[in-house]
Amino acid sequence: MRYCIFLILTFMCLHLQGQNIKGTVTDNKGIPVPDVAVSDGINIVKTNANGQYAMQSDKHRGTIFVISPSGYTVPLKKEGLQADFWRHFKLPADKTEEINFTLIPQDQSCYNVMFTTDIHLNNFPPQDDLRRFHEFVMPVVKEIATENAKEGIPMYTFHLGDMSTDAHWYEQDFNLDSAYYKLIAEGFPGPLYNITGNHDNDPNIIGKNVDFRAEWRYRKLFGPTYYSMNIGSDHWIMMDDIIYVNTPFRKKRRPAGTDKPRVRGKRDFVIGFTQDEMNWLKKDLEAMPDGMTVRFCTHTSLLFEYPEGKGTQLKSNAQLDSLITLLSRYDGKVHAYTGHTHRLQFARNDIFPQIEDLMLPAVSGNVWGTGHQQMIGIDASNAGVIIGHFAGKTATYDYKTFLYGKKPMRLYDMNSVMNYYRTDSVTLARLDTIKVRTDYRRGYDNMVYANIWEWRPDDIVKMYENGRELEVKKVNQGDPLIFVGIVLNVNTLIKPQYLTCHHLFAAQAHTAQSPVTIKVFDRNGKLRFEEQMQRPKPFSLDME
Repeated sequence: MRYCIFLILTFMCLHLQGQNIKGTVTDNKGIPVPDVAVSDGINIVKTNANGQYAMQSDKHRGTIFVISPSGYTVPLKKEGLQADFWRHFKLPADKTEEINFTLIPQDQSCYNVMFTTDIHLNNFPPQDDLRRFHEFVMPVVKEIATENAKEGIPMYTFHLGDMSTDAHWYEQDFNLDSAYYKLIAEGFPGPLYNITGNHDNDPNIIGKNVDFRAEWRYRKLFGPTYYSMNIGSDHWIMMDDIIYVNTPFRKKRRPAGTDKPRVRGKRDFVIGFTQDEMNWLKKDLEAMPDGMTVRFCTHTSLLFEYPEGKGTQLKSNAQLDSLITLLSRYDGKVHAYTGHTHRLQFARNDIFPQIEDLMLPAVSGNVWGTGHQQMIGIDASNAGVIIGHFAGKTATYDYKTFLYGKKPMRLYDMNSVMNYYRTDSVTLARLDTIKVRTDYRRGYDNMVYANIWEWRPDDIVKMYENGRELEVKKVNQGDPLIFVGIVLNVNTLIKPQYLTCHHLFAAQAHTAQSPVTIKVFDRNGKLRFEEQMQRPKPFSLDME
């Protein structure tokens, strides 16, 4: 028996010695943690009974990370914001190095996630983004963190890409590093887990292998561009679905009137996953403990948010089919959390019924492109953050706006909207030059509109006038406020479908004076929320 143990230990030592990365995973008391997965983005190995791991890596991706097991969290990095689950390689592939990780035991029977995305910090004076981030966003974010701390429940922050704005990296001398350290200076709450967005790539990198090379600054700051972790009974997968192309300009361009470095490419990209990612994902799921719910985060939405509501944003339908096969075999669903669209939408479609895609609202609204009191997304939802509450197999969500607290919808008296569209000089000028928008000048007499951004596909919307139920229709149009509220980002006006709101509901009232009550019920008939609108209700740019 002793001889057998000796042979096993000898084999283990020889195995560990034959690899170019080795290390130990322990808890914060120095006790080894066995059966913990460690990955370099290509390979996945697990720690042995002594908490030791080893692998042979080409070190191409530059980092190694621990896939934290349920019941454990990780310390914060020295900056005090990021979760310390990854390390950069320091030695070339022909050298062996030791990289250790520390885990901290944590009760994860229930936990919260604050989802943020598309902060788009850029220090661009016309947008006044740094001041607005400080004055409007950070007080709410800190309030959420403070309330959570009082509850004594673990909270994580997931940011799903576009922390920066690549177009301003060189023009404003404000790159991804600048945006990240702004978050630290503001006291943004951690532990932060991040995903790269299309605007987090270096726009001056062109040529071969541009997708990998343009991520250099992201990898320097945030480590792996795809990874995973276990929290409670959930397995979270953070994936990079931006394949950066950055087609070169025929002529090199400088920011107007400056001698700053040229932006050399068009900053275009393809939505999808590299083969390395797909291979890694399969290994990751094979290493996942049984009985877990898989939750999948990417920067861009998996489903289209456009009016047709069909298909996928991925370049290849076959790749999405592969994802569905890999992910939905666990509980029949793909639980996706995505950014990029700058809208709040619980998205589903008939082609891919397995996917539940929660499109998260942008912190920046329409890239800070609306007036002082108009922090709104392109669907005119009030900008804010979603807080997810996870316990066992259940997940519930709260939405907190930056300007108006917990507000699920905005109501319009269309008589007032028509009057504004007919008399406001700026709106009239826009209607003359941009013909593709919904023209609200006429045809909406005595109608009531409700933009219900917390609407879910199974919800039932009802409206009542003097106790009498009105006929409610879901309409695919631009919200009345978004067209008149946009100050910048005129590119959002190019495509009619881009600003279409998919949670806009209309009803025809019988008079111009009667109040109308809007109620939203879940699929079981339970009232989720309601609001009464007194009429006539004025229409203005700072509408709540």
